[in-house]
Parts: sequence; C-alpha cells; structure tokens
Amino acid sequence: MSDFTRQTILHCIEKFGVQRIFKPGQSLHFQDDGVTDIFFIEDGIATATYYEKSGKETWVTSYGLGDIVGLENLHSEGSAQNQVTARGEVKVYQFKRTTFLELIRRFPELNEYVFGQLADRLRKLQINQMENHLLTKRGRVASEIIRLAEPHNHHGDGYIVSPKPVISDMALRLGIARETVSRTVSDLIKNQVIERSRNAFVVPDLSLLEAEMR
Repeated sequence: MSDFTRQTILHCIEKFGVQRIFKPGQSLHFQDDGVTDIFFIEDGIATATYYEKSGKETWVTSYGLGDIVGLENLHSEGSAQNQVTARGEVKVYQFKRTTFLELIRRFPELNEYVFGQLADRLRKLQINQMENHLLTKRGRVASEIIRLAEPHNHHGDGYIVSPKPVISDMALRLGIARETVSRTVSDLIKNQVIERSRNAFVVPDLSLLEAEMR
C-alpha cells in the first residue's frame, strides 16, 4: 500500500476508530466467537489460523499493513471462522462493525479500497485452488518462494527473499509437511536454483525457479 493510499484511508477512518496495540501472541479474535469489530492494520503482521477439533492447525491467510480484518462479517454479525493472532506487535484501528459499514457508505475512497481488498482476496483464493490442484508439492514450494521474492539491485537481474522464510511457516501456509518443505528447499539450494545468504534466499535466475512449477 502506497503512503498516499494509506494517508487517504486513515484520513477517512482514524477519527472514528480506537487505536490499539496487540502484543505478540495476542488474538484479535478467536475462532467461533461472534465478530462485532473490524480492524484496520496500521503496522505489524497477524495470522489467521483454522483449528480442527483434533487440534490440527491450518494456515488461512496473513494480514499486514493496510489490511482489514473482519470483512467477511461486515454485513451481518456472525461467528469467526478462524483465529487471528498477532505475530509480533500489531497496531490497529478498531471499529464496531456497524460504524465501519457506515464509513464505507460515507466515504467513496474507502468503499473502493474495501472492494479492492475483497477482489484481491478472491484472486489469491483462486490461485491457491488452482496451484493445489495442478502443481506438485515441489512446484507449490517454488511458487511460494516466487511470491515472496522481490527484485534486488545487488544481485543483477536476480531476486531476493528477505527475511528468509521460516520453514514451519511455509509448511503451514502450503498445507505440506514441514519435512517435505525443508527437503525441497535444501534440494533447490543444492541444485543452485536458489542460494542461501545470511538471512535471505537469493534467486539468481527466476526462470529456473519457474521451471520447477511445470
């Protein structure tokens, strides 16, 4: 999210919300609890996780700067389908659901912003469904590294993933056994598809990583 967009949205909402700070491990809301509040993330990262009765955890999504938590229950109060927890310190603006809905009606900029967030989440869901169906586990790991990679001037035409992703987090996001993800990453490093630096993965040639998805 650009600084301009952030300032525009904050100008619309900051007077109507309560600024809060969630500490690492603290939950914005719990699974199956009634959702009465909407959260606009000003800083930090929170993770949504689904817990089965057996205790198995399934990663759902992550929320970062500018993301809005609780949109799925915007028009009607319902139960949370997952638990949203702060990964580190998370700063938010918190709103009552009815208040945020009124703000959307009042500010066209916010209306457009919320629509864009919902469209982006739908697009990501469709991509995940296609990858789960079409790609091998190795291909899904490669796709996840590509998603995280950004151009890096110090590596010519290469890309970099920084900070280096935590294997257990990748496994949770992809729904793949941690051992499988670890073995795949090690093999990609061995074959020089990616390189391990101090706190990052370097991708010298993105096409080699893309080839792992075929």
